[in-house]
Amino acid sequence: MSMNDPYEIEEMLLRATIEFPDADERACFLDWACRGDDSLRARMVKLLSIQENSARFFDFKPFDITVENGDDPASAVNDETDDGEIGLKIGRYRLIRRLGEGGHGVVYQAEQETPVKRQVALKLIRMGLDHEQVIARFEMERQALAMMDHPGIARVLDAGATPTGRPYFVMQWVTGEPITEFCDKNRLTIRQRLELFIRVCHAIQHAHQKGVIHRDIKPSNVLASFHDGVPLPKVIDFGIAKATGGGLADPGGEPEPILGTPNYMSPEQGLFGGLDVDTRTDVFSLGVLLCEILTGKTPFGPAANVTLQTGELPQSIAKRQHKTPFAILGEYPPVELVELAATRACKARDLIRLVKGDLDAVVMKCLQASRQHRYDTANGLALDIQRHLDDNLVSARPARRRERLGKLLRRNRLAFAVGGVAFFTLAAGFGTSTWLFFREAEARREQVRLRSEAEAARTVETQLRSQAEAREASAQAAVKLSYGHIAEADLLLAAIPTDMAPSSLEAANAYRELGDWHRKAGRIRQAAERYTALAGAISSVDRSDVYQISGDLLPAAVTTCQLGDWPSHERVRQVALDRFGATQNPIVAEQIIKASTLRSADPGTMEKIALLAGFLESAVRPEYGNGSQDDGSAWQCYSLALWNHRRGDPAQVIHWGESSLRRSMASDSRVACVRLLLAMAQHRSGEAEEARKQLAEAARLIDRTLELSSEIASGKSDQWHDWMSAQILLKEAGAMIGPAKAD
Repeated sequence: MSMNDPYEIEEMLLRATIEFPDADERACFLDWACRGDDSLRARMVKLLSIQENSARFFDFKPFDITVENGDDPASAVNDETDDGEIGLKIGRYRLIRRLGEGGHGVVYQAEQETPVKRQVALKLIRMGLDHEQVIARFEMERQALAMMDHPGIARVLDAGATPTGRPYFVMQWVTGEPITEFCDKNRLTIRQRLELFIRVCHAIQHAHQKGVIHRDIKPSNVLASFHDGVPLPKVIDFGIAKATGGGLADPGGEPEPILGTPNYMSPEQGLFGGLDVDTRTDVFSLGVLLCEILTGKTPFGPAANVTLQTGELPQSIAKRQHKTPFAILGEYPPVELVELAATRACKARDLIRLVKGDLDAVVMKCLQASRQHRYDTANGLALDIQRHLDDNLVSARPARRRERLGKLLRRNRLAFAVGGVAFFTLAAGFGTSTWLFFREAEARREQVRLRSEAEAARTVETQLRSQAEAREASAQAAVKLSYGHIAEADLLLAAIPTDMAPSSLEAANAYRELGDWHRKAGRIRQAAERYTALAGAISSVDRSDVYQISGDLLPAAVTTCQLGDWPSHERVRQVALDRFGATQNPIVAEQIIKASTLRSADPGTMEKIALLAGFLESAVRPEYGNGSQDDGSAWQCYSLALWNHRRGDPAQVIHWGESSLRRSMASDSRVACVRLLLAMAQHRSGEAEEARKQLAEAARLIDRTLELSSEIASGKSDQWHDWMSAQILLKEAGAMIGPAKAD
């Protein structure tokens, strides 16, 4: 690396600075490194600010910006404006032409030059909009797109920032036209349009499963094109998307200007400033889009003649009167209706017949003002449209008996045709009996089908009722706890099966408080049940990669192991590994390894733990000498010793155990646990005498501490689960080596 390259020097300085976790230490380091160069220090402070917003998702270095005509790159950087960027190179991308812009960013067609040449779309934040909230929304958009892995959503290929600190990201080049124009231009039939729309619903469902609400679904944001003769859509522009989970940080939280396109916005999107929205907001917009695909118009007529900044817009959106697709078609003049039907490859009367009924009801269900009356998910909308295409009953409306019969006939054309031929062929001698036979067979099949559907519906109803009752009971328990009625709250939660614990912070807090209450009273079995329910509730409702959440899994693992309740312990272990198996937090990894290795495991579980152990081993900081006061890394060394104990490697147990003891002596519970692991490792290595000494020392430490500390003995101390782990290991070591003997 050439030390004459200023960008390479800045990159080295940036990487060195971010190694300091404390802000004061970073400032001191920058004062020393940039002494005498105020401009360099100012640039580093700005790069660090950008790093905090984007480095968690993409690692980047400040790319060179050059121009094609050989001008000075520095002058190109200084002239970096929205209107002067065509022909510039940002890293390995050359800007070709400007495609469009939104509220926060400008999109360019660009050419990637290395390592392969290809066309891409590059979105760059607009000049002058680099304040914190805009950057946060820009970052949220590219993080949201990068999480997507669906053929119906444009993929993110790369990301970074210019030397002046303007973030950008690079997307897959998408060719196509707005979906409504594509359908009309290629004269897609109503069935083909519905099949294409189902693919749009699947793409939006994928975004929802990743915790992202699009909030701006409209024809220009759904591009369609042919791929191998099949029409396929691509959903683009997540610029005003809202994060609901998946580790994304939503820049919202305060009422913000109304974002979206009025004719496609749901009522709640206009009334609450975009804060109180969920996946059903996108279902509303999908309903508007479906109506436009079918009829050429939105249910609300022409676009709203109001700007997004006016105060009248929220009320205007709330008071809109929508029309059914059937009513919209009825308003077309006859000549225009014929032309509209021609673009759908059918006659005018056939178009009205195809839209009336099921599709009318599906669109209207999407456009309900109350979210509770819409489809719960985009997938639910897609399933109802597929039912319509398959001539099955849709959930959007009840069907009359005549319609049921018509759908039955259309679904079974071949069967009825064969039956008809057989009937007329044998009519001379067996007509009556054959007709009765087919009628009875159809009745039996229908009866079996209806019985199966009824049983399935009862099962779903029972499950939903149980879930609703569990949520209600947990809410009542939280109220009881707020008034100090602990016993009454416990009775409410005791009636809920452990595997049906509601997924809410309210329920998690109630289970935690009642688990502590039982534990302090010595009722370990009841405490284990509450802690196990807590593990399921908190792991499903809070997806944060923080030690506060992983710490809530330790009580369940320790108490179930202490009781010998192996089925419950195994469930807790699998929840812990599935939830935090890919953690990047060393403290979380240490806690999950401790919870998962209190007893031996099957090979599949050991493989999951091995991934965590490998990460933790690489994350443990090196020792700074004997007696270094580093209690956190000391616990991490203990967890690695416990892991190696389960995998049967006594040498590594001794290595990590002794490393744990050298790092800190602050925790007697950890010292006891480590000595027990050392005793079993020495026993396996043939050092019987040393093993008995370690066992006796650990037993004395446990007995003395429990005698001297009533808080620990009664389970009231914060370290109670560590002492309980020590007792579990003491029992295991005693069974392996023999009972500990006093000197």
